[in-house]
Amino acid sequence: MSMQFFYEDGQGHVVDENGVEPMDLVVDEELFAIETISSRTQFLMNKPPERPIHTIVPAVDEKRSEDVAMELFNKRRYTFYSDDEKTRFFHLFFSKCLSASAAARQLGIHVHTAQRWVKCYHKDP
Repeated sequence: MSMQFFYEDGQGHVVDENGVEPMDLVVDEELFAIETISSRTQFLMNKPPERPIHTIVPAVDEKRSEDVAMELFNKRRYTFYSDDEKTRFFHLFFSKCLSASAAARQLGIHVHTAQRWVKCYHKDP
């Protein structure tokens, strides 16, 4: 592998060591646009991701479709249930003889919450 050095001759022409102009030469194309970035936050916003981000969508079972939507929420999020929702839950639980989890799924209430309501009811009716 031979190494060649190219120079500018002062008149805007590129020549090699012997003064011969090269046939095909690309002179320093800028591959990246250079800008002034004023803050680290702005730099991080403009920086492309180091690894491609692939979002994974979990497969949904048809029988668990109501519960899956609740599991995707942040676990720290607290859900307030009104007295009307609790009344409808206990109506299904007692009059329709449904289990706590089945009644909760029908009403869109988290299963563990409904089971806790039943436990508190049996402890102190």
